[in-house]
Amino acid sequence: MFVTPAATWRDDVKAGCWVAVVVFLAALLGIFTRPTDYLASLWPANALLVGLMVRNPRLATPLGWIGAVIGYVAADTITGGGLFKTVMLTGANLMGVSTGYLLYMRISNEHRRLRVPRSVLYLMLVSVASAAASGVGGAVVDLIFFHEGPFPAWTFWFMAELVSYVIILPVALSAPSWRQWRTLLNYLRGMSRPEQFVQQCAPVAAFILCCIAGVLIGGPGAVMFPVAALLWCALSYSLFTTTLMTLIFSSWTLLAISARYLTLSSIDLNLQPDMQSLRIGVLLLALSPLIVAIISSVRNELLRNVQYLASHDQLSGLLNRRAFNELAVERLKPLLEKDFFAVLMLDIDHFKKINDAWGHAGGDQVLVAFADIASSCLREGDVFGRIGGEEFAMVLPNCSLEEARGIAERIRQTYAATPIDIGEGRSVSSTVSIGGAVALPPEDLESLLLVADRSLYKAKHLGRDRVQLEEAL
Repeated sequence: MFVTPAATWRDDVKAGCWVAVVVFLAALLGIFTRPTDYLASLWPANALLVGLMVRNPRLATPLGWIGAVIGYVAADTITGGGLFKTVMLTGANLMGVSTGYLLYMRISNEHRRLRVPRSVLYLMLVSVASAAASGVGGAVVDLIFFHEGPFPAWTFWFMAELVSYVIILPVALSAPSWRQWRTLLNYLRGMSRPEQFVQQCAPVAAFILCCIAGVLIGGPGAVMFPVAALLWCALSYSLFTTTLMTLIFSSWTLLAISARYLTLSSIDLNLQPDMQSLRIGVLLLALSPLIVAIISSVRNELLRNVQYLASHDQLSGLLNRRAFNELAVERLKPLLEKDFFAVLMLDIDHFKKINDAWGHAGGDQVLVAFADIASSCLREGDVFGRIGGEEFAMVLPNCSLEEARGIAERIRQTYAATPIDIGEGRSVSSTVSIGGAVALPPEDLESLLLVADRSLYKAKHLGRDRVQLEEAL
């Protein structure tokens, strides 16, 4: 579709406004955590801006960067910041953001989305470079307004920015897309069983209780109380959920100590070495669940792939015989004694002749095409599998004889009327014979498959390209 310059300009303006709003709100949040006159305990704006632009490079337009400047300046101005100092602080922030964005855009998408354990190394390298760049700008600000030495000022800025990047950037990079959000909401709605709900909520409940215990008990070890619960969350939840909880834990720790809600008798917040040590400790604590979550995510993905390969036919993508039988039995369990169900056996006619004429590659394409055509004719909840070379089977829950006949005829007619492209300008036309049986629970699935197989043999004996069904009552 052709996009007009006017439409592109409007999109850029919307992107700039969106960036300005996000940066403004994030900067306000950081300003409200300032324990001193100029430096926040937690500054989310920079890391959040890097994450947004990396996830959606369309935001990184000139208007997007202008929007970021407006957001920074507006937040500092309405909270009483002087213009010159605000401009200097904004410049320091943008030095770190631009460094992080440019470096991350040179890294593969696999690492940008934190897909593998080595992604944590890239996250740390980008965070260090971004924090160092911000630190340079921060050292200049300190030198002008507070007359501090450049190295202590740079160190303080560097550590504050580094912690913010490490605990906030993973949340932005691993955040689900809109489609994934809908999948998550559907999953949460499906947790109807109480035991399933309790099982899913147990890790986060343990995390909350540990945070409360840290506040009530206090002492040097209080910041360590939630660590075990965070690792449990990393093994139980998605990467995004783990990074979000890690952000909550790290932010809570820094803000609670600054506000004296969490007392650590061995730490003097007025001493820079103690504050730096605290930030380093929080940073390392935040990395632990992140690494565990990524490793767990990789392991789960590997297990899903292995399970898929073990249960699916690699050519057609349909269920193999074992997985077909297991899922069919599972789908038939909820049926009542009055609920009919149908079993269909399908066999592509004269498939050996197709292989002889067009080779096995052509025959494979015919199998794949048939699987796609037949799948498109089924209802949600029907079970479809490949149980042999050119043999397929279906289980149709809540399906009467006439409904099963209608589905089978639709498959037969659609397949017969669809020429199959096998490449190089060649096409193959073929037909399918279908046999089936309809019964009431608790009819045994295996015995009904045998009845359907006999019906299929009868359909072939009567001339092929036909549907033969019977009631097995």
